[in-house]
Amino acid sequence: MQDADPTRTRPPNVHGCCEPRTARGPAGASSCALDLTLRRFAFDIAAPVWQKRSLVSGAEQQLSLTRPANAGAQKTEFRSVKCLMKQLMCLLGAALFSIPRPGQSAETAQARLWCDSLRFQRGYDQHGLYTLDFTTLSVGINGELTWDFVSANYEYSAYLELTDYTFGDTLQGVIEVDLPPVLDVNNDGFDDFFEVAMPVSTVSSSGEYEFQIYGAGTCTATWSRAAGSKNGTCAITMRLDGFTPTTFTHSFEVIEYAGPLTYTPGNTNVVADLVVTQTGNSNNVIQGPCQFVKVASDPYNDLTISDGVWTNAALQSLSYAEDTGGDLFRYPGWPTNYYGWLVFQDGDPYTGEADYVYWNLSIDDANDADHDTIPDFSDDPQTTAPRQPKLTLALSPDHVLLTIAGDVGRLHEVQQLADLSSTNWQPVKSVMLTNDPQTVSLPLPPGNTLFWRVRAQ
Repeated sequence: MQDADPTRTRPPNVHGCCEPRTARGPAGASSCALDLTLRRFAFDIAAPVWQKRSLVSGAEQQLSLTRPANAGAQKTEFRSVKCLMKQLMCLLGAALFSIPRPGQSAETAQARLWCDSLRFQRGYDQHGLYTLDFTTLSVGINGELTWDFVSANYEYSAYLELTDYTFGDTLQGVIEVDLPPVLDVNNDGFDDFFEVAMPVSTVSSSGEYEFQIYGAGTCTATWSRAAGSKNGTCAITMRLDGFTPTTFTHSFEVIEYAGPLTYTPGNTNVVADLVVTQTGNSNNVIQGPCQFVKVASDPYNDLTISDGVWTNAALQSLSYAEDTGGDLFRYPGWPTNYYGWLVFQDGDPYTGEADYVYWNLSIDDANDADHDTIPDFSDDPQTTAPRQPKLTLALSPDHVLLTIAGDVGRLHEVQQLADLSSTNWQPVKSVMLTNDPQTVSLPLPPGNTLFWRVRAQ
C-alpha cells in the first residue's frame, strides 16, 4: 500500500465539509493530514508514602502500617506465607491494602467503529469471459477499495487485476470511482452508506479505469445494499474494447463493529475499555483499553484519542493512533455523540502489507448524572469514593494468584515492592474489574520476598 500523503483530506461529509464523508462538524475543520507514526505515552502515577509502625516475628508474620496524616487515617496489614518453590523455601509477602481516592464509578456508552475502506469480492462479467479483483497491495489481492488511494480525481480507488479467460492473460490496472451521494435519512449525522442498519437503494456513480493492453476509459458503478446487511452489490460497467459494455458484478462489504464502551470519567482524561463485535459476523471482535484526553480549551466537546493497542478475535495486535485532525468531537446537533478518526498501523494483519488503516469511531453516551445536558463521558466527574478492595493471595506452581474484591467497572492498579524500607512502589498491572471478586495472575518473585498493594482508582 502506498504511504499516506500528509496533504490529503477525506471526502465531503453529510454537510459538505471537507471531512470524512461519514463525519460531521463545523466548516473549517477541513484539514485531515494523515500520520501513521504511532507515539508512546508514559504515565507517572504517584503513590503516598507509608510509614512502618511495628513488626511481629513468627511463623506467620504480620506487619502493621499507618499512613501519614496527609494520606488519611487508615491501618493496613501485611501477611506473609512460607511456600516451597523450586526446592527452596522463600518468604512471600502480600500487601493487603488499597489507596482510596475520590473518583467516578464506571459507566457504559455505546460505540460504533467502522472502516473507510470497502472489501470487494471477486467480480464476474455477464458472459463468463473475465474476472476482476480489487487490491491495495503491491503483491496479492486483499479486496480493498479505499478513499483517495491512487489520486484525488475521484473519492475512492484501488489497483485492479483482470483475468481474461479467452487469451489466458492477467492484466494489471487501476480504478477510480465515486461512492453514491451522501444520504442521512435517519438524521444521525452519518452517511447511511456506512451504516449497516440503513439501506442503500440502487444508485449509480461514475469513475475511470485503465488497464494494460485495453487502455483507459470511463466506468459506471451501480450500488445497492439491504438494510441490516453488511454485504451489498456493486455492478461496474466499462467498455474494455471501446464499444461493448462489460459489467462486472461484485459483492462488497461495509466493515462495521458495534458494542459497549465502559468508561471511567476523570477531570482531565477518560479511561475506557472497548468491546465491539462486527455487524453480521459475531465471531469477529475488537477489544482493548483506550484513553481520551480532554482538550483544556474545550474539555466538554473536544478530546484527543491517545495511541493504544487493541486485539482482534485471533489475538492479533491492532495498534492505533488518532488520525491527524481527528479529535473526538461532540457537535451541537448531536449532543450525546462523540466522533473521531483513527489510523490503524495495519487494520488487517492477515495480509502481508498494511491495509484497511483508516477508521471512524462514534461514541453515544446517554448518561447524564447531573442533568446538565453534558454526557458523563466528558463532564466533570461526580465525586464518589471507590470501595476499598479486599485482597487474598494464593500460589500456583508457577504464578502468584491475587484475588481482588472491589467495584466492578473501576480500574485497579497492582503495585509491588521488594523492600519495605523503600517507597518506590512500581506498577505491574492495571485491571478494570469485570467480576467481584476477580483473580489476576502475577509472576513468582525472583527473590525471596515481594510485597504487593492495589490502588482503586
